[in-house]
Amino acid sequence: MRSILSISLLGMTLAVAGLFPQAATADDTWLCGDKIIMIGAKQAEVLENCGEPTSKTADTDAMREGRYYQGTAPVEHWTYATDTVTRVLTFDQGVLVSMDTD
Repeated sequence: MRSILSISLLGMTLAVAGLFPQAATADDTWLCGDKIIMIGAKQAEVLENCGEPTSKTADTDAMREGRYYQGTAPVEHWTYATDTVTRVLTFDQGVLVSMDTD
């Protein structure tokens, strides 16, 4: 009886935990001035809230669907550097997909 109760409680705990979205991690957010920048932000939003980056670079990535190439997509890397930290934001087709701190 005790093991059935333990399994039931574990199942309910996991079910309730699944109802809440995952908390953002430090690599998923950036406090830029008084605005929070998150993965999924558009380039225009980041530019409006954080200003011009220190530098920008652009690449293209191959777009694939299954085994077939569908063309290329623009990828940009924006660098925001201060005296204490350098942050590199990567945008894929205008959407923020990663933030790295050097």
